[in-house]
Amino acid sequence: MRLSFSRGTTSIQRRFLLVTLIPLLLVTVLLTYHTIKSRQQDAANELLNTGNETTDYFAETAEFPLYSGNMEALTELATSISKLRYVSSAIVLDIDHKPLVTAGTFVTPSVALHELPENDIYNEQLLYVKRPVVLSGVTYLDYGDSNTVDDSIDKPIGWVLVTLDQKPVQARNQQILLTSMSLSIVGFFTAILLSYYLGRTITHPIWSLTDTVRKMEKGNFAVRASVETQDELAILSKGINRLAETVADNRRNLQQQIKEATAELEATLEDLRGKNHELDAAREHAELANQAKSEFLARMSHELRTPITAIQGFIRLLNETAANESDRHYCKIIDQAARQLLVLIDDILVFSKLQSNTVVLENHSFDLCECIESVAALFATEAQNKGLDLLVDFDPEVEFGRIGDSYRLGQVINNLVSNAIKFTSEGSVAIELANHTSSPETIEIRVRDTGIGIESDKLEQVFRAFTQADTSISRRYGGTGLGLTIVKNLVDLMGGSVDVDSRRGSGTLFRITLPIKKQNVQKNWKPLNKKVAVYASLLPQAKAICHSLRRFSCECEDFHSPHTIPDTGFDAIVLHLSSVSFENPDFPGQVLNFRRKSRLPLIFLTPVISLSQLFTDEEIASLQPAAFIAHPAPLSSLYNALLRKSTAPVYHSQQMFEPPLEGLNILVAEDNGFTGLLLETLISKSGGQCTLATNGIEAVKASQQEKFDVMLFDVHMPELSGVECTRQIRQGRGINAATPIIALTADIVQQEEEELRNAGANDLLFKPLNENFLLERIRKCAGISTGMRTHIELTADDISAEMFYSEITRLLTEIRLAFDSEDHDQMKEIAHQLAGVAGVFKLESLDEKARALHSAIKGGSSDEIQRLLGIVEAETRVLSRQTA
Repeated sequence: MRLSFSRGTTSIQRRFLLVTLIPLLLVTVLLTYHTIKSRQQDAANELLNTGNETTDYFAETAEFPLYSGNMEALTELATSISKLRYVSSAIVLDIDHKPLVTAGTFVTPSVALHELPENDIYNEQLLYVKRPVVLSGVTYLDYGDSNTVDDSIDKPIGWVLVTLDQKPVQARNQQILLTSMSLSIVGFFTAILLSYYLGRTITHPIWSLTDTVRKMEKGNFAVRASVETQDELAILSKGINRLAETVADNRRNLQQQIKEATAELEATLEDLRGKNHELDAAREHAELANQAKSEFLARMSHELRTPITAIQGFIRLLNETAANESDRHYCKIIDQAARQLLVLIDDILVFSKLQSNTVVLENHSFDLCECIESVAALFATEAQNKGLDLLVDFDPEVEFGRIGDSYRLGQVINNLVSNAIKFTSEGSVAIELANHTSSPETIEIRVRDTGIGIESDKLEQVFRAFTQADTSISRRYGGTGLGLTIVKNLVDLMGGSVDVDSRRGSGTLFRITLPIKKQNVQKNWKPLNKKVAVYASLLPQAKAICHSLRRFSCECEDFHSPHTIPDTGFDAIVLHLSSVSFENPDFPGQVLNFRRKSRLPLIFLTPVISLSQLFTDEEIASLQPAAFIAHPAPLSSLYNALLRKSTAPVYHSQQMFEPPLEGLNILVAEDNGFTGLLLETLISKSGGQCTLATNGIEAVKASQQEKFDVMLFDVHMPELSGVECTRQIRQGRGINAATPIIALTADIVQQEEEELRNAGANDLLFKPLNENFLLERIRKCAGISTGMRTHIELTADDISAEMFYSEITRLLTEIRLAFDSEDHDQMKEIAHQLAGVAGVFKLESLDEKARALHSAIKGGSSDEIQRLLGIVEAETRVLSRQTA
């Protein structure tokens, strides 16, 4: 405990004086006040008594002179009264208050004389005392009839008025005040002096003790207190001295102990240094091992992807040229196995990134509806092939415009839906979206299935890496056991939570709670205000459809069978065709019978299969007006179907799909002619119109001359880069200033990506390109949304192997010539084109080697360039022999 004394604090002597003087001051003030008030009141009372006594005497004495009319006697009486102490004037009034005799200086009051109170005092600047003059009952026989006298007894025969001057009393009051205050002040200051000197006899020894303690506080324990008194202070002085001796002894002992402890601590620290060196070495070894693991996983992933990509490419070619259905079935099995292997590799890579904390969340605007619907569309066919109903249920109150990482959110939902479909053999899988009660910016995503379920004692381990609820599951269903671990880590990274509820044999529910900020501006659906009848074989499907309809301000009513729907009273009818519908032989007839009774528009939500399983072509034609939307139905498709009064039929057979880019005018800027040809072929095959530019300048000129729906720009182009090309178009405010721009590249650094975003690019895709993903991004940028799903692939008939290897040979020849002439800029440009061509055709091995060559050219090492150039040429020859 640390003691602190300061001269600035209130001393004991001050407090002693305050304790002594404050009560004394209060008593002095009260006594002085009481004395002054008492003496002043006595003076006032004396004046009042004088006035009353004088006036009473005046009234009694004036009785006979007034009754007898002896004015001389009244004058003498009034004059003698006016000379008394305090009296200013004396007046005799008749019965009507008219002055008869006045003596002294009379000041007329502010009220009339007859209004002055009787037997009382009227106080203004002077005191006015008025008394009636009444006959006392003595018989005055000399003055008339005795009967008249008797009648006047006890009745006023006149009045006397005496005025008294208050100035002497006021002067006396001032003298009283002055005398009392002087005595009080003298007495109070005398008490102060006495208290001060008395206090010093007490506080001086205390000051001495305080000074001693202050010196001890500073570390001087040799000082001792000295007090000459024989009271309690002397006892305190002895106690302080003993305390100083004890502290000094303890201090010496403590210093000795500190020396010993310091020696032990130094020995311990030296030992810890050795341990820390060992730990640092172990940590570095662990980091190197972890880095080696990550590099190994990445390298093995790449090495595995390369042959798998080749397998998929050649399987697609074989499928296009398969002679019979059996061969196509085998191709499908091989392709599914390759896809499953790629999923496993992707899981391992994502898990490795999460373990090494290299996953960085993005923060951009996205549509929550599109994010979930894209996942549902991805698994729709797989669910249908297993006979499962896949449904999406959006709560009408959820706002879709959000700010966050849509890619990672899609990964989470993707893994949960994939897991649900994998472990569900019959029934349904549902994706549900709702607001969470904790916050308006917190959402809740639920993935519910009717699969095998999980035992309650195994729920805690489902999120562990490489773990499944039962070892028999991995043998039966496959998988690495990483999917749910990735979900848990990504949700934690996004600041959310995930929990699971399941029972063996009763299905599973995964619930994700995520805080995702809302955009300031939300997409508003124009209210349709329609009444819609809904048929779905199962209650969850009907509930999901009704939720979608309520978002459009539609009133919905669900029915258990098509034949129970009234033929009037509704604006449209939505029919959900689930697996139950295809198993019910009466369902087609019920729909056809209803169509014969009513011409209400029909909207069919159908699985991704051919409608010929339910209806013939003639029956489909008779169902018009009708729309057929792939289930799960995107909100925009359902909205558009309800918005139209009549809709043309749309079928699920692949040959009748609307080309995905039908009616779109697209500008492609690609300096590599072969890659440009590939993109042009893909766009044309998808129903779009393509304008091809070979550099940035041509792209800018084309954008100034013609309106495009979407523009695709390679990032690295001669004359004008994709970044600068984008910036000029955005700043030019021409007809394509707001046209969506998608950048394509095989190699880009973070800084270039930021420049591209800042320049105004809407999207960035990396080579190798996935044709269907590219088409999907083009459609999204163009604002096209449809419930039907298309599949476009380039085959050997679109671009021949001869053309491909001719282009590769040309690029290798040009890079050789540039190497011989030491033109490094030209070499970098050609190497970039070579990587782009390899990326477009998903030749990952050639793509990797072309990228390595590009990096070596940047480094400027001629030997390394020579070596890698030979490797690229050898890789090209190997590919040529494989496809020969």
